[in-house]
Amino acid sequence: MLMEKMIAEPQLNTGAAVFKGATDTDIMTYFKQLAELENMPSFKVIPGKGTVHPVKFTGECSAGSTLTLRCFSTSAQQNGVKSTIDLIILSKKGGRRVERKTIKDINSISSCVIETSYGLSIGAIWQHISVECAGLPDNYLLRKEVFFSLLTQLLNENKIKLATNGIFLSGTIAQQTKALQAAWPPYPCEDENNDLDEYGMWFLVKAPAGVVWLTPDGKELWT
Repeated sequence: MLMEKMIAEPQLNTGAAVFKGATDTDIMTYFKQLAELENMPSFKVIPGKGTVHPVKFTGECSAGSTLTLRCFSTSAQQNGVKSTIDLIILSKKGGRRVERKTIKDINSISSCVIETSYGLSIGAIWQHISVECAGLPDNYLLRKEVFFSLLTQLLNENKIKLATNGIFLSGTIAQQTKALQAAWPPYPCEDENNDLDEYGMWFLVKAPAGVVWLTPDGKELWT
């Protein structure tokens, strides 16, 4: 595949892989290979940011999984990253979606999400929580509780920071998470830009902050 010929930048690959030297054509080609498409899908313009190309898989093995190409990244202001590909795969076990979770499993859900979403965007964190909770009916309130609990945990442990437009948010952790909660969209909502679950457009269009991961050796992973 194309990206096997590209060189991953070791200093930037403590999470999602970052490739140096990839042209816009390389990125588009790789995205089409992942999506198994001959042509690029339609795109959505995000004012002041760039474009988003979303794909939703419908095949039996990957139904509901999504692939999104963001032609912008908060990382660009820190490490020159111009585009980001988010791949969210709904896991299955024995031909069924992930096993049922209970409220007693919140800690295990959080542990799994921290591991699987490390280095990824705030929208990817939400989607990974959704994957872990897929076996529970009417699980929105649980997912929201886990999401804000997990962000608070990661902030308190100094594993992430919240930032917007290349600047870290100020204020206490409680104030920062409260800003996210205040901007949180109604659910469910017909406004595409308030979507949390389909392609997570709210995280791309309206979220007041994104996630910057902090590595043990002091590096910052801007998503």
